[in-house]
Amino acid sequence: MERRVTGDGRVGVRRRPRLGLTLLTLAGLLIIWMPLVIYVQEFGQFSLVFGGVVIGGIVLGSAILGWIYPQRVQIFGIIGLIFSILSLMGALGGLVIGMLLGIVGGSLCAAWTPKKGSSEGNPESTG
Repeated sequence: MERRVTGDGRVGVRRRPRLGLTLLTLAGLLIIWMPLVIYVQEFGQFSLVFGGVVIGGIVLGSAILGWIYPQRVQIFGIIGLIFSILSLMGALGGLVIGMLLGIVGGSLCAAWTPKKGSSEGNPESTG
């Protein structure tokens, strides 16, 4: 939890769906890793693995942006979820494990809502 002081001097707590973002980060890394292994070991054409690297980069980027902007984590979770599903075609789903981690992590991020009692805009909450 990050504590920060709001404009009127109150201390607010900014929460994040840590498990969902962690799973989405691991999924992005696995999805990027699989095409790169194929490229290095099999000397395949980079144009074939480029799609997998881009899809993995989008999943990883949505996780990183979810950590930076917790107020938009639902949108980034949906983006990560969609591109995790698409990774099955572009990157073999990161050995399918990356795809499953991305689906679970993206779903957790999309379903997350902050607690009512700990929101920083709530005047009744004191920290």
